[in-house]
Amino acid sequence: LTVGAIEVQEIKVGRSALVVALKDGLLNLDLTELNLYGGVGKGKITVDARGAVPKIAKNFVMEGIQAEPLLTDASGFDRLSGTGRMDISITAKGRSQKEMVGALNGKGAVKFVDGAVKGIDLAGMVRNIQSAFTSAGDKQVQKTDFAELSGTFTITNGILQNNDLLMLNPLVRLSGSGSSDLPKRAVNYRLEPKVVASLQ
Repeated sequence: LTVGAIEVQEIKVGRSALVVALKDGLLNLDLTELNLYGGVGKGKITVDARGAVPKIAKNFVMEGIQAEPLLTDASGFDRLSGTGRMDISITAKGRSQKEMVGALNGKGAVKFVDGAVKGIDLAGMVRNIQSAFTSAGDKQVQKTDFAELSGTFTITNGILQNNDLLMLNPLVRLSGSGSSDLPKRAVNYRLEPKVVASLQ
């Protein structure tokens, strides 16, 4: 199949090509071309319904993706901008969405460059703690520009773990680590900002 554009809920996909094979309850989708929010990518999806419990596997590599429009359309999250690379490999099994979330396993890596996090100004926090956060009366939304924001993650039975979040800013270095319990919708995460000694 080759299409000029696809819209999945709010997500807008550009020109794409995929090879589809279905036999005896096993579906293989090979996305050989994927244009998405200014970037390109490839991916593979497998849906195995041959057993009593369906299994799903997904592998995607995307390069040059514009973070803000993608995240806005995918989840309504508009606080991150930048150009990114995503490398994701996940598997799941279950008879319902809830079971699949609890049986989710995989790993991935993300890296965004030349972007910003809206809603907080870490450099402003260094200069004046009272002006660091967005307030209702602000004429301009506070933001923290970054040269790079990156991290890797693993998922084990629905628990996502990240230990190497890193954000590089001219005045602040931000590191983070923690976990997200997807079935329970709970997050335990620690962020540590550190002031850089000079603009060098």
